Amino acid sequence: ETAGTVPAIAYGPGTPEYNLSNYGLFLGRPITGMRVFDLRCATDFLAARDEVDPQRLSICGRGRGAFTGILAAAFDERIGNVAAEELLSTWVFNDEFVNIGLAYLIPRILTLGDMPQWLACLAPRPLLVLNPVDGRRRPIDHAAARRTNRFAQSIYTLHDAAPRLQPQSTDPQEAVPALVEWHQTHVAP
Repeated sequence: ETAGTVPAIAYGPGTPEYNLSNYGLFLGRPITGMRVFDLRCATDFLAARDEVDPQRLSICGRGRGAFTGILAAAFDERIGNVAAEELLSTWVFNDEFVNIGLAYLIPRILTLGDMPQWLACLAPRPLLVLNPVDGRRRPIDHAAARRTNRFAQSIYTLHDAAPRLQPQSTDPQEAVPALVEWHQTHVAP
């Protein structure tokens, strides 16, 4: 009903869904929650198909899509593994958020946990965190990513699954081959 009633605001590559995100917040239904619902419906659909092996369901996402995949998998154990590229490493950020997208901004998200706690929800399932970013969508180095994800790593260790949480950095031009290789190792027969 509200489509086209206000001009779209283009704040750059990180906020293409500015209006949709705001409408969702006004209605009390953040766009990320709606996308998680959609992914879970897609999981239901795939799991019900005869030609799909429900033990091999996987999600691969980038940026806001990576975050949506993490949340969907946190709420649905049928999703066997997740590859998350350019995932926001933490909401604890001293500067202004730029180019990450409003889909990351969910009211009171930190009352439930920061990104490492959400990652820990996937233990012991395989999880690739490829080229994580800060609140300005700048890559963080491998050492910083490991420090940020100490909590998630400790939960994976408790599940005797430490090698299944794989923080990895690669040249952005090599991200797709890295995702394909990881997928072949962790999902393909």
